[in-house]
Amino acid sequence: MSASRLAWFSHEICFWHDPGAGSGYVPVEPGVEPLRQFAVDPDLRRAEGLVKATGVMDHYTAHTPAPATDEELLLVHAPGHVERVEAASAAGAGDAGVYAHVNYHSARAARLAAGACVQAATGVLDGRFDRAYCLVRPPGHHAEPDRAMALCLYNNLAVAARAARRHGARRVLILDWDVHHGNGIQRTFYEDPDVLYVSVHQDGLFPAASGLVGETGAGAGAGSTLNVPLPAGSGHGAYLAVVERIVEPAARAFAPT
Repeated sequence: MSASRLAWFSHEICFWHDPGAGSGYVPVEPGVEPLRQFAVDPDLRRAEGLVKATGVMDHYTAHTPAPATDEELLLVHAPGHVERVEAASAAGAGDAGVYAHVNYHSARAARLAAGACVQAATGVLDGRFDRAYCLVRPPGHHAEPDRAMALCLYNNLAVAARAARRHGARRVLILDWDVHHGNGIQRTFYEDPDVLYVSVHQDGLFPAASGLVGETGAGAGAGSTLNVPLPAGSGHGAYLAVVERIVEPAARAFAPT
């Protein structure tokens, strides 16, 4: 497979987004020690550096994403939500939603992150890429249509899925194996029969009481949400078993196209 068929999307501005200091999700104050948030600038740079150092990047063609447009963001998010993110970032600091802190660069970084996912998805649909990988921040799966949440400003994957549907995809499968439940993706597609959302996450971790086994979709989307909450401490064996026994059969039955 030639390098040009594998796409890698990243952008320097994504490294400049800073969600601020906190102790988990507790604001810093006297008696609460600041704690660097996970998966911020140094972690992204180290991840991309390892990909380059090991030679893996030699198999990819690097692409610089364009920021997501208002039209693309509004495929998922309410106008007021976009306005809040832009205003909080323009002010230089603040919370754009619920535990969704920003700095001056965050709004542009969030548009670049969403734009990268849109361009990766549509590029694969167009046949320009066989596969595409996006190393971007801020993340997205907690962001709901009307609010930012838990470090997530725009729901990158939800925006990309809607863009893919508009671009000709008939059915889209989203597999989310983050330790947290992707409440924002679930809420976006809970009644959509053409998007299968599969979430493998730690049971009861975050958000509280979210991602239960019984949450399987509603209305026309009944059965299009599949939650697999695992006990804390589940390792590689548990995840491999879930993929083999649950994810793969569900994907084959859904047949994304």
